[in-house]
Amino acid sequence: MRPDIASIQECVTSYCRSELLSQVRAKTGLDYALSSDSPSQWWDGDILYRNDKWGVVADGVVLYSGSRGMSWARLESRLEAGRQLLVYGVHPIAGGSEMWSMHLANQVRGEGWNQPNL
Repeated sequence: MRPDIASIQECVTSYCRSELLSQVRAKTGLDYALSSDSPSQWWDGDILYRNDKWGVVADGVVLYSGSRGMSWARLESRLEAGRQLLVYGVHPIAGGSEMWSMHLANQVRGEGWNQPNL
């Protein structure tokens, strides 16, 4: 499998991030990158993307519950000028429900959006 974009959970250290990226690149032969990490170790969903197809316009991590965060990235296509996409990843609380209102609020956005709503 060689997705353009994926959300990676349980990778909270810089060592994990660098090893994951090295292994994915070696296995696929593709130029993958990770969006920026948070300055702290939050349980979030890091954004992995194909750097040959997408570039980061803006990214970050927004806290939503204790030590949990939502990683987000506004990506722009390197193949289709002007095409942008907002992606995000969360690490759900075990046994809990996902924050569907948050997903729905971010599903459709107008001009001028830069980061997700919480």
